[in-house]
Formats: sequence, structure tokens, C-alpha cells
Amino acid sequence: MLERVLSEKKVINERMTEQMTALQKALAMQEELVAAVNVELTETRTEKAREVEHRQKAEALLEALQKQIGEETKRRRELEESQEQLSLANAKLSAMAAALE
Repeated sequence: MLERVLSEKKVINERMTEQMTALQKALAMQEELVAAVNVELTETRTEKAREVEHRQKAEALLEALQKQIGEETKRRRELEESQEQLSLANAKLSAMAAALE
């Protein structure tokens, strides 16, 4: 019984680690998109002839970024809620393990 509880606790900890890794990757992707938008916006100042084209690209990137931020924010909330549930389950398993010792 104790082994099963400890095994479940290990699985939960692994899931929490995987979720945190996924969240960190998503945040890194967002930072890359923000940097890309900033580069595009800076380049639009260099030539009047290219200004409209770059602005459209920047706006498209910004729109894509805003969409992704919304999706990642939703995902982050879901991951945080899942992590809270996993933490609660982990705490319960720890209590069970302590009671079984």
C-alpha cells in the first residue's frame, strides 16, 4: 500500500514537472513573438515605401501574439488549476504515506 502511494506521488510530481516545463516553453515562445513584433515595428521606421507592408506584418504578428497570449493564458490557468489539484492529491498521498508508516 505504501509503495503504491509513493508511486502515485512520484507520478504526480512528474506530471507537475512536465506541466511546469510546458508552461516555461509557452512563455519562451511568447517572448520570442514579442521580440519579433518589436523588430518588425522598428524596421517600419526605415523606409516610407515599406512602411505600410511592415505595419501590416507587425499588426498580423501582434494579432497572432494576442491570440496566442489569450490561448496561453487560458492554458496557464488550466495548468495552474491542474497543478493545484495535483498538489492537493500529493498532500493527501503524503498524509496517507505518513499514516501508513
